[in-house]
Amino acid sequence: MDGKGRVKKVWGGYSPKIYDGQYVAATEEWYHQNLGGVGVFADEHFRKTTEDWKDPVFYCPHKVAKGWTERKEEEMHISDGEENDQLMRDLKDNPEGEGVCKLTASQQAWNNAQRKMRAKVEGPFAQTKGKWKALAVPWAEEPEQLDCLVFTAFAVWNMSRD
Repeated sequence: MDGKGRVKKVWGGYSPKIYDGQYVAATEEWYHQNLGGVGVFADEHFRKTTEDWKDPVFYCPHKVAKGWTERKEEEMHISDGEENDQLMRDLKDNPEGEGVCKLTASQQAWNNAQRKMRAKVEGPFAQTKGKWKALAVPWAEEPEQLDCLVFTAFAVWNMSRD
């Protein structure tokens, strides 16, 4: 993307029926060959697939414990007795039993900054998908035709920015 919101590079499309992590795993060789030396800001779906990669580096948000909310934290503070206090500490430190706890302030700041940056890039894709209904459903034609549709859709997007 440039400063005017025009898309500068699109490699093609892939069906929304494919999970992001599976797509990255299936195209791993391409990532290593074509994106070496770069950092990629990605969503949490890329974390597990790319956690052992050295190059390119994927910057994913910190994992948030499932079901953790500030409201839950407030509810847990309403306790009576030592037993409930210990339960509250256990839940706060490990709400899912997976070693994931509440994020620190710096982790929350990172997630917020990363989310805002990704939104600027993903916004045009979401808007284009909304205007081009064929991009919002699983693709049944040849992959080359999907690429042509994606390139055309973003050419129209860029023309609307001038």
